[in-house]
Amino acid sequence: MAKNRFVIFFSILNSLLATSHLLPPHSEFFQQEMIFKSLARSVHGSIEFLSYSLLLLSGNLSSLSMFLVISILGFLGFLILQALWKEGIEGREIVLLLLLFNSAFGGVSIYAGEILVGSSTLYHCDLGTSELRQVISYPELGWYPGYHYFLLGPDASGESWIQISYTTLDRAVEQPCENIDSIFGELP
Repeated sequence: MAKNRFVIFFSILNSLLATSHLLPPHSEFFQQEMIFKSLARSVHGSIEFLSYSLLLLSGNLSSLSMFLVISILGFLGFLILQALWKEGIEGREIVLLLLLFNSAFGGVSIYAGEILVGSSTLYHCDLGTSELRQVISYPELGWYPGYHYFLLGPDASGESWIQISYTTLDRAVEQPCENIDSIFGELP
């Protein structure tokens, strides 16, 4: 019974970490979302890469598919590690080497995948005719850093801001308020 609890615990933990793929980018919590994604990637490591590769080849690369495949492969991987662990000292050495490799793979892919982001920059945009917008920019940290941009507009009461659009770019935009259309495309 204790073995089943152990398997259930790690399966639930694996699936909870895989929910990082289901979270839509949100301007207020974006740094926390990316930290959560980094934690998940450091744990999943090669399982996430394998899931991504399989789904890319199948042409079904969606957030839900990633969540499901990582959950399934993580569970199967854990069962394999558990079986190896029971094989004695050689099996335990293999498990430790696999866990070390997986952690290293995950750590490198965090930096290579530009998952970590720096502090945000907020731009207040007065577009005239009482049309106000805010642009929030988050720079990526990594080998080939890009930029995440959020466009916000006032809610109906004008007391708070709601997210209108989100995009990523490979380059920084010097004056986001003057380039809203080039960043986010035509907005209604």
